[in-house]
Amino acid sequence: AARVSYNIGRVQREAGLNLDRIGSQMVGDIAYYQETSRHRTTMPLYDSIPVTEDAWVAPNASLIGDVMVSKWATVWYNVTIRAEMNAVRIGHFSSIGDGTSIYTNHALPHGIASSVNIGKNVVVEPKCSIHSCIIDDDCVIGQGSVIMQGARLERGCVILPNSVVGP
Repeated sequence: AARVSYNIGRVQREAGLNLDRIGSQMVGDIAYYQETSRHRTTMPLYDSIPVTEDAWVAPNASLIGDVMVSKWATVWYNVTIRAEMNAVRIGHFSSIGDGTSIYTNHALPHGIASSVNIGKNVVVEPKCSIHSCIIDDDCVIGQGSVIMQGARLERGCVILPNSVVGP
């Protein structure tokens, strides 16, 4: 039922955008050349639809697959969260900075869960890269840091800018 209503909504949206373009062409407005309004923030993958419960997600962020962003969390501009293989969970009041990419691996060799779990009150500064890892509550991850697959950041840790955290 959810899949059917999603597809009906998508058809209606696409039809509305096409009518808007035709109307802009008729009145000589150049707005119909712009493709920026066609970005979809949440994109389902198979039967997994991203969930954002009262969270703020930037208009040009991309949430793909099994993503869950909890209440009062923020996902800033140009963020890409890909949950193709496993889930990505972001806790309450967490902030994911501009240009950050978060994605999951299919499986990790040492048996650690290959999902991404980000706890409550976590600040991920801009341009970070986060792969299948666990980040506990109240952490701060500095700008440009890379958190590799299999890493586990304990509660309250601070990662300095441009750091690389291995498993």
